[in-house]
Amino acid sequence: MDTYEYPGRGGPPVALLHRIVADNKAVAPQKYPKLLLFYAKALSAGLMGSIERLAYRRKLTRYQPKYPPLFVLGHWRSGTSFLQSLIGSAPGYVHYNKFQTIFPDSFLLTRHSLKPFINYLFSRSPIARSWKDGLSHNFDSLDTASEIEVALINQMQRHSFHWGQVFPKSGTYYFDRYLFMDGISASEFRQWQRSVRHLNKKVNFTEPESRLVVKNPGDTARMRYLLELYPDAKFIFIHREPYDVFYSNIKLWQRILSNLSVQPVGEGQVRNNIRYIYRRVHENYLADRKLARPGQLAEIAYEDFRLDPVGTLGSVFEALQLPGFAENEPYYREYAGGKPFSPATYDYEPEEIRRLHSEWGPVMQQLGYDRSNRTSTLAGNSRKG
Repeated sequence: MDTYEYPGRGGPPVALLHRIVADNKAVAPQKYPKLLLFYAKALSAGLMGSIERLAYRRKLTRYQPKYPPLFVLGHWRSGTSFLQSLIGSAPGYVHYNKFQTIFPDSFLLTRHSLKPFINYLFSRSPIARSWKDGLSHNFDSLDTASEIEVALINQMQRHSFHWGQVFPKSGTYYFDRYLFMDGISASEFRQWQRSVRHLNKKVNFTEPESRLVVKNPGDTARMRYLLELYPDAKFIFIHREPYDVFYSNIKLWQRILSNLSVQPVGEGQVRNNIRYIYRRVHENYLADRKLARPGQLAEIAYEDFRLDPVGTLGSVFEALQLPGFAENEPYYREYAGGKPFSPATYDYEPEEIRRLHSEWGPVMQQLGYDRSNRTSTLAGNSRKG
């Protein structure tokens, strides 16, 4: 039987946040309002979280998920969000939504009252519509899909690598320690494990008979640790044309930094971060995938998924021996038909392409994107992806 405990965090959220801020002293004065928003969220998390624990602790302790989680792996901008949402569009599957990740300490308590109220404000109030991007970037409502990593930072947990985007001057420290787990202390690692189990159980509890779908691109670098937590979990890995991933991530980072960062950061540093993280994420995954048992991991290409999302999903269900695809296929076709892919166009820069080929070449080859004889023809061209 699953042993379960509420994860202690070493203090209230506002105290945890203050320690992180104290470790990163250089905050740009024009970013103080953004920092105040973090403190407001921390105060709310502490108060409402205490009430929720009193109301739900016994229920959560008794609850046992019916199925192990299904993890969607893949680098940012590789199609993971659509894949998660497509699977979750049918009965029997549940995934994180943005309300849960913005209010991770209290969503069980407030989901039937606060969430409808905030959604109403976002649809009616210009001020609320402008404010919502400060909470979580790029969403239409609090019901849309989200990621556990967003929940961790909104809990003010130190072990979220997103702090590297809040404090980009210390980005390498946060990415190495809390994305790749290099040098993470034993106590921090245990805390990360407890936090992941706790949040996953809470979300699954909202639909107790369903299988939980967890999409968190950072998990692509941590498959071995997820297998320690969930030995019977299933995994889907989706990969995409690497050069398109690079240019798409520049836009993503610009949006995230605009919403989160309290320190200035230049585009050169952003590009360096993307190159470094992409290489290391995939090196970790390529090493970890060997740990999966037959029927535990399915790999798909974004290019195939974009052209035939439902057919590709059917092949995933077959490879993972997941039941219910035939019964759920009408839901998948309805969702895919209403959410067509809109590929962006990127202008490849010759020097950047040569650098990516140099730094990512071995990874690209293992993923099936061999560019050894194509860098000169790709560089300088515009391409949809």
